[in-house]
Amino acid sequence: MEIPDIKTRLDILTVLSHYNLKPDKNDFIRCPLHDDHTPSLKIYTKTNTFHCFGCGATGDQIQFIELFEKLSKHQAIEKAKTLADPLHSINTKPMEQTNEKNLLPRLAVMGKIAGDSRAGFKRVDKARQYIKGRGIDPAGLDVGYMGPDFGKGWNSQLQESGLQLGILRKSRQGTLVTKFKNCLLFFTRNEKGQVIDLYGRSIINNNAARHFYLNGHHQGIYPGYPHPGTKKLILTESFIDCATLRQQQEITDQFEVISLFGTNGFTDEIKKAIQELAELGEVILFFDGDNAGEKAILKLSESLSQLRPEVKITAINTPRDEDINSLVQGHDPEILLHLIQERKPVPDKNKTGVFDKAGHKHVSTTERYQLTNLKDLQEELNIYHPLK
Repeated sequence: MEIPDIKTRLDILTVLSHYNLKPDKNDFIRCPLHDDHTPSLKIYTKTNTFHCFGCGATGDQIQFIELFEKLSKHQAIEKAKTLADPLHSINTKPMEQTNEKNLLPRLAVMGKIAGDSRAGFKRVDKARQYIKGRGIDPAGLDVGYMGPDFGKGWNSQLQESGLQLGILRKSRQGTLVTKFKNCLLFFTRNEKGQVIDLYGRSIINNNAARHFYLNGHHQGIYPGYPHPGTKKLILTESFIDCATLRQQQEITDQFEVISLFGTNGFTDEIKKAIQELAELGEVILFFDGDNAGEKAILKLSESLSQLRPEVKITAINTPRDEDINSLVQGHDPEILLHLIQERKPVPDKNKTGVFDKAGHKHVSTTERYQLTNLKDLQEELNIYHPLK
């Protein structure tokens, strides 16, 4: 693959996403090439170039890789090739639970899935409209879309690998079809920033089958490993909730945000990543305002206290029957930041009562984390506009 081909197939946003970097609404990021306290590196998406107004670094997507990883020009080109076409990558591990030589490496297949489905998301208007309907800007989201014909143009080796991985399945007629039909795909990443796993969310109104995962245990972290210098970390219970929070720069400027795989999805990989955050001072639990969310807060706070006893554990008082994404769909987005600012330490589950945040009365642990409805929250905070 020649350099012009690489530049055609690899946009600079894909490179940034690989390093878990995301431009703000003005297309700026904090420059990773120098000690940058305010975003000074401008991303030019139309030309796939960048320029830092702080240190003067400038170039294209390949030069960004070269400077970011401190590689030679040749090494940067080779790395760009693997990002442009992951099937060229040789530094990948085989897929788990198989010894078959005809199967492609997991990372190569995941890279192919990510690339093809991202292109699908750009083509399919109903996928983008679904995201907009969830109160999220599709332009600032790294997602894919898998239609009913996904994978039909793949060669036999790719199809066999996709079948083993769980992206494809055999129909009753014996043909290969996608298991993630009409699904948005959210990608998890390993410690190196490579796409390693995914979650599929159906955009069809089908309560019986809305959530889809690959075969085997969950791998990676969404949207990526937390920054090593993280001081305050928010955990959500769903990928869509995490993506919703990360759309607000006022939140991402102050907090790192990652998602669990549901209320029971506190994986060993996430635990290890949290354990290795040397500067971590607080973990904030932002879960749904229902019984499952409440129980998960108490259970997870115990696990976190054992994992990092020196770290403060707090939780968000999510209104009853609401979640992060539902709040932004019907109300001003500022509600999320204010709820975060109003967070409180998780109470001891053995205590029968604690003061509410106004200090007026004793309430049970259940009441402590659940306001009956959004009207109660609005009256208490007295800052929000009427429901939209």
